[in-house]
Amino acid sequence: MLLVETITAIGIGTTYESAHVGGAAWLTAGSAVSLVGIGLLGVGVVRIIVALRSHSWSRAMLSVPLLVVAGGAVVLTVGDLLGLGLNIAFINSSSPGATWQLVGAIFDALFFGGLAGTLAWVGSLARRPDPTGTDVGDAIGA
Repeated sequence: MLLVETITAIGIGTTYESAHVGGAAWLTAGSAVSLVGIGLLGVGVVRIIVALRSHSWSRAMLSVPLLVVAGGAVVLTVGDLLGLGLNIAFINSSSPGATWQLVGAIFDALFFGGLAGTLAWVGSLARRPDPTGTDVGDAIGA
């Protein structure tokens, strides 16, 4: 669905550019950047699946694929931020509903930014070795 939305946005952006709508280049640029992010998401998910299907997978094997997925989410965030240019141009031209489009686009960018931060944190935690010893999480020995 995200891929279809991005390809459609590129089409809409080029149509708007042909009609000389202000800010249309921002939509096209943001969508092109988002295509790269979708590619990174796909690569990361495939690497996670490959790691989980191996006979001797470990948490550490999931670290790099999770960081690749986080990188894809960061690129999607940048693409959404670039796409805000069209929404800002619509507000400047007093287009009806433009404020709600801008608010929705901001929340979209915040969602992907939060997702990227969460995945990067989980990916970095996966690199750490498992805690050993009786002092960690041992309620009986306390």
